[in-house]
Amino acid sequence: MERLMKWFVVIVFLAIFTISYIGHNDTPDKVDIVIKDGTSESDVAMILAATDILLSQCPDILKYWSDLKDTKGEVIPRYISENAGWDKSRGWGRIVDFQMTVVSAPSDIPGNWQAAFHTLYFRMGGGDLPGIELTKDQAARFCGLSTGGVIIDVPALGLIK
Repeated sequence: MERLMKWFVVIVFLAIFTISYIGHNDTPDKVDIVIKDGTSESDVAMILAATDILLSQCPDILKYWSDLKDTKGEVIPRYISENAGWDKSRGWGRIVDFQMTVVSAPSDIPGNWQAAFHTLYFRMGGGDLPGIELTKDQAARFCGLSTGGVIIDVPALGLIK
């Protein structure tokens, strides 16, 4: 029953998300995000809420959705933020990780992004200074930035616990 409820939450999110973008010519008809089986209902809700915030902060993800594959969201363990120093510098604990891979021959993503084949990670943390970590330049470009190695401050991600 818990598994059924989790999938119900995912389907409802995707339906609401799709409906909210109807009328935008540059957005996809369907947004698929894979979440691991066994993820708790509260973590599924947190992943979906954080992903919604990510997509509003980085609208080119939706704009170029047709050139992306293997999109997935998951909660990654606390030791990742500890190893990166985000626990001390930003107060992050658990992190919501959104991943996507750019197809081998993107048809819409600008060529100067040099994004083909790249797997991109958008690591989002709550804590004292909520935000999105963008390691690669290719990921940063989806968020309107030219270079990676940055964290965008996004107070709304304080929901990540």
